[in-house]
Amino acid sequence: MNDMGKILNSHTVRFERLLPGPIEHVWEHLTDRAAMAKWLCPDATMELKVNGRVDLKMGNVDPTNGTKHNFRGIVTECEAPHLIAYSWFETSSDLSSEVRFELEPKGDKVLLVLTHTRLSPDYMPKVGAGWHAHLDELAAILRGEKPLEFSPVFNELLKKYSALIAAGIVLTSAVSPAIAASDDLAYKALSDQRQVYLRNYDHVWKEADRIKDEINLLKRDTHADVGQALDDLDRELNHKYQDLRKIEADIRDLDKVAQLH
Repeated sequence: MNDMGKILNSHTVRFERLLPGPIEHVWEHLTDRAAMAKWLCPDATMELKVNGRVDLKMGNVDPTNGTKHNFRGIVTECEAPHLIAYSWFETSSDLSSEVRFELEPKGDKVLLVLTHTRLSPDYMPKVGAGWHAHLDELAAILRGEKPLEFSPVFNELLKKYSALIAAGIVLTSAVSPAIAASDDLAYKALSDQRQVYLRNYDHVWKEADRIKDEINLLKRDTHADVGQALDDLDRELNHKYQDLRKIEADIRDLDKVAQLH
């Protein structure tokens, strides 16, 4: 099986890896905080339910710009131990996309199919190289081996994915920087609206944090009458998660409009 990711189109990359089983062990490494820290993210929060929240604080530094990336998202599909999908959202780099992990037993091994879509072509090389390097780490850990250092592997892979993507896809400027750099009034209006969406996303995320804190406090309350309050807060939190998904969709729709100009 070729470990290189397959470029399906200008906004989608897919990986297939045959990993040591059982499937429950692989699932744990995709969803459990302690297991994810070994190969992907040292600080992860993932609520394993549709509309659950995903918060990934990446520890490794991006070798291309020296920054650390923090990703947020909302779970769109969850069928343990076979499927987990969620939005992959980073306001600092205007990255709004979707990632999907599918697991299928193959004898004593497990086929992992990772599909990352809704990507700007400009991000495709980094995303391809990043997932490839992280999946190498995951495979090594599942085999009981020590993974290679991330940054050197990423740098070499970035060259390969840049060449691979450039050969089949004409890279365009990322939508949001193009909007921001344009003097056209229509582009400026789109850019202003995008910033409104991004600020609103951050505001709603913080509101969800506040509600979660209230829920945690109530759960420590031993009074018998807190049940209804917990139910009300849980419904409010789910509404906030739905609001976040709506904002993500609005940003993607806005970027599609920008590409038509």
